[in-house]
Order: sequence, then structure tokens, then C-alpha cells
Amino acid sequence: MKQLRDSSIRTKLNLFGTVTAGIALCLACVTFVISDVSAAKAAMVKHLITLADILGSNCIAALTFDDSNAAKDVLASLQFEPTILAASVYDHKGQQFSSYETSTSASILPQSETDAKEGSVFESDGTLKIIVIIRDNNAEIGVVVLKASMAPINARFRQQILTAVAVLIVSIVLSFLFSSFLQKFVSVPIMNLAQTAEQISQNRDFSIRVEKVADDEIGSLYTAFNRMLERIEVGEADLKRSYDELELRVQRRTQQLSEANDILSHEVAERKRAEAELRELQSQHLDAARRAGMAEIATSVLHNVGNVLNSVNISASMIRDKLKKSGTADFRAATELLSQHLDDLGAFVSTDSRGKHLAKFLIQLCQKMTSDELQIVEETKSLSNSIDHIKGIVSVQQSYAGSGGFIEELPLSSLVEDAIRINSQSLNRHNIEVIREFEDLPLICTDKQKVLQILVNLVSNAKNAVIEANHSNGQMKVRVLRTNADHVRIEVIDNGVGIPSENLTRVFSHGFTTRKDGHGFGLHSAANLAREMNGTLTVHSEGLGKGATFALELMSELKQ
Repeated sequence: MKQLRDSSIRTKLNLFGTVTAGIALCLACVTFVISDVSAAKAAMVKHLITLADILGSNCIAALTFDDSNAAKDVLASLQFEPTILAASVYDHKGQQFSSYETSTSASILPQSETDAKEGSVFESDGTLKIIVIIRDNNAEIGVVVLKASMAPINARFRQQILTAVAVLIVSIVLSFLFSSFLQKFVSVPIMNLAQTAEQISQNRDFSIRVEKVADDEIGSLYTAFNRMLERIEVGEADLKRSYDELELRVQRRTQQLSEANDILSHEVAERKRAEAELRELQSQHLDAARRAGMAEIATSVLHNVGNVLNSVNISASMIRDKLKKSGTADFRAATELLSQHLDDLGAFVSTDSRGKHLAKFLIQLCQKMTSDELQIVEETKSLSNSIDHIKGIVSVQQSYAGSGGFIEELPLSSLVEDAIRINSQSLNRHNIEVIREFEDLPLICTDKQKVLQILVNLVSNAKNAVIEANHSNGQMKVRVLRTNADHVRIEVIDNGVGIPSENLTRVFSHGFTTRKDGHGFGLHSAANLAREMNGTLTVHSEGLGKGATFALELMSELKQ
């Protein structure tokens, strides 16, 4: 197929014409041969059926009088039919009554023929079998069976095939000759056009034209080809002029680019200097954010310590007041009165009006001093607990101070508890319920100081949001869970004032805050710290009055 596709158009036209004519002739010859052979077979069947009818009519008397010799004489007339190989006459019982056979066809018909059906059958051995029923007054009295050779038909078929092949060969040769003669009216103009196109392609000479030789479709192609050459020639001239102009513009542009390159080099140097300054400012900003985060923790610590100290001051004042009003002076006056009357104590108690009330006074004084003592003990316990709470807050602050950048193994839940503990005094004072949902996680490797700085900020923001919402049932939920094999997630969920949708993308921006006393460093610093630890800090809120959820997700290797 590839060779045919790459052949010349002359070869293709010759081949197409010859093949088309050959196919048409083949179909015609095959149709003619089949039609002729079919007609010959039909004529032979018709002739043999007629012959069998004649033989049957002649054998009626022989069958009626059971004279087989007469029937044999009738069948003997078949010797003048060279195609008949054998013939038999059967009686009404299907038994062979008489037969005719040539020397080469002995016993090719059976001795009995039952259930015979009238008609013709072409047998597989190349013979034709004719069956005709013999009737006398519409009564079936016997059957005539002829067996004929198909040799004449086969010979006729072979002769027709040879004739068709000869005609086909002669026709194909003539078709090829005529096709070879006629194809030049198509192929020669096309080949001339192809040669001209090749010459133009090699020499790029668009002034060449092809000469039109006819007004047919090829002539139209020649005209269109010449017009195309004219347009190309004009286009080449325009292209050459444009090329010259472009070259001049390129030279000018090159000079401008050279000048611009010098300016750009200067700008690049300036940009590098600006980038260095920007990196320095970013470093300073990051350091300021870290200090702001630490200040946030320190502020929370000092705030909670201040709240506890307030309780300590109240307890100390109450103890001082109780001690002032404890009745020690009255007890001292009573003992001095008793010491003055030690010699006549009995008479003093029984006769003196002061002595009579002294015992009752001492009993009441003892009861009052006992009650005051219990209150002082309770206040002392409260004072001791407040001092212990201050020690705990300071201890937590000291444990995280200066530990930034150090990776260590630690339980994540303890970090969360420390963040809650730092804010616990304020949480308790505002009756904010803290719900803990901690999964049982193994130790993680992380920067303790950075994580605490983020968590303190999140807990403090959630607390402030709940306080600002002024809920009667203020609530904060802290959840710790594992999201996949190497990620953990800490969520701080509150039912506070919520965040409007337009602020969700700004809460982590530097300096952004909605609180009057806020500075906008906390969440920005927390987001930067999360990124430093290859983590993320995200926020979600359904809107104002619907609370908010801050989620810190850390990528940290879990230690089993």
C-alpha cells in the first residue's frame, strides 16, 4: 500500500483504470457464465422431465398387464439419449418392474423406490436424478426414475470459463492501452505543475509561470497557481522591505536594551540592597514578635499573680482585723483584775459586782476567741493556697523561660494544662468552664516554649472573647487529637463573640486587633511560630455571636 501511495500519478491512473475495467469485466463474465450454466441446467431438467413423462405414458399398458418385457422395450429407446446413464420403472408397490442401464452404470439405481417424490435432484456424484409418477385415470400405478450425466453441462461450463478468461485478458490489455493513452491528458499537466513547483522551491524564483493548456479543472488549477505565485512574489517583496525595516529597528532596540541593561543592573544592585534591608527588618520584626509573645505570657503570668496577690492582701487584712478585734485586750484587763484580788478571790467573786460578772465574761470571751481562731485558721489556709498558686504560676513561667529552639520529648497534654493554669485565676474569676477532651497520645518531639507561647495566646483570646460576650454560661473547650500518623491537632473552641467573615483572613495579620487594649502581636506571632515548626494555625467562625475555633496542627514525630 505504501508503494502504491508513493507511485507517480501516471502509474496510479493506469492502475486505477485497468483495475476498474478488470473488475467490471470479471463481474460481467461471472454473471454471464453463471446465467448460461443455469439456463443449460434448467433446459436439461425440462427435457428429461418431458422424456420421463413420455416413457411413463408408454409404460402404462405394460404395468397394467404386468408385462415387464414391454416396459423394457420402452426403456430401450433411451439408447439414443447419450446423457442417460440408467432408468427404472417401479410398480405401485415401489418394486423395480423394469430397468435400463448402460455398460458403465450397472446397478446405480436401487431395486425398490418407496416414498418417491416427483421432481429433479442434483446428486453429489455429479448426476441428475429425475422422478416422474405414472398415473392412469388419476391413479398412481408406478414411478419412472432417470439418472442422467452432467458431463455436457460441465463441459459447457469449462468452455464458458475459458471463453470468459480469454475475453477478460484481451479486455484488460486493451483497457491498459487505452488508459495509458488517455492518462496523459491528466497526468502530464499535473506533472508539469509539480515540476514547476519544485523548480520554484529550489530557486525561490516566484517570477516563473505555468502555461495553461486547457480550460478544464486542471486549467483552473494552473490559473489559481499563477495567481498564488503573483501574490507570493508581492509578499516576498513586502517581506524583504519589512525585513530591512525590522533589522534597522532591531539595531535601534538593541541599543535601547543595552542602555536599559545598564539601568537594570543599577536597579538590581539597589534591589539587592533593599532585600538585605528587608531581611534585616523581617528578622527584627520576628524577634519583636517573639518578644511580644513572651511578653504576652509574662503579662498573663503577672496578671494572674496580681489576682492571687489581691486574694492574699484580702486574707491578710482579714487576719489583721480579726487579730485587732480578737478580745486580747479584754482578756488582759480580766487577768489584771483577777491578779488584784488573788488574796480575796472568793469574796471578790461573790460580793463584788465586777467579780460576779467576771466568769460569764470569760466564758463569752473564750467563745469569741475560739470563733476568731477558726476564721483566722481558714484565712491562713487560703493565704497559704494563694501563695502556693503564685509559686506554681512562677514555676511554670521559669520552666519555659529561655527554652526556645530546643526540641525535646514531652506530653502534649501537659503543655495544654500549663497554658490553662497560667490563665486559670482569670478563668475562675469570670466563671468560665473549661472542658478538656484529650486523646491518649504518646510523647511528641517539639519546641516546648514555642508551643506554650501559642497556646497561652489562644487560651487568653478565647477567655477575652467569652468575657466580652457576657455569657451566663461562658465555656471554653480544649481538644487534643491525632489527625494522622505524624500530625497532632490542638483546638481551642469558645462560645464568645465570634469573628465576622470579613475578618477571618485578617486575624493573623500584624497589628490587626478588635480589642481596645490589644496590640495585634499575639496571633501574628503565634502564626509565625507555627510556621517555624512546620505547622499551621487556622481559625473558623460562623459569624458574630457564634464563637470561634482556633486550631494548631503540628507535624511532629510521635514517640511510642
